Amino acid sequence: MSRFIARLMGGRLQWVLIASLVFVAMFTVTLNTVVISRGINDYLAAAQADRVSRDLNLANGLYQQKLSQVQDIGESTATDPQAISNLPDAIHRDPSALAALDQLISRKIMAPQLGSSQAILILDRNGNILIGRTLSSAGKLSSPLVNGNWDGLPIVADALASAKSLKGTEEIPYSFLAQI
Repeated sequence: MSRFIARLMGGRLQWVLIASLVFVAMFTVTLNTVVISRGINDYLAAAQADRVSRDLNLANGLYQQKLSQVQDIGESTATDPQAISNLPDAIHRDPSALAALDQLISRKIMAPQLGSSQAILILDRNGNILIGRTLSSAGKLSSPLVNGNWDGLPIVADALASAKSLKGTEEIPYSFLAQI
């Protein structure tokens, strides 16, 4: 009986079965490769997104810390009794009041908190520099700054208009930096 079936099929069934088995194995391997590859890519994309998110949170925290330090420097300078007592006379360009404010600024700026270049400027109501100093990142203190107008800088204009303390980031154009 088996001879009869073998002759009937002529050995083709065996080849069809082998070919089908090979096809199923190749299809399974290919499909598994695609599924695993997609799973790995999805995992890596999610891991990278999480890492970028953590890095952005860290960067934002460091930015907020520096922003608070800048605000603290400004507020401690503005609320210093030496600044409060000498500012009215300094607005009228009294040399002794300007010298007292310069001494205050020099003392504040020489205790660098930011670890980078710094500038402390005391401005009048029109944005004109009454007195100021800069400290380079190398620790070099500038000579007193007495000329320049900063009311064209948006954050300065907003602070002068509102008469309130503001903090933020501002891109400072070259024309302002050239003044200091």
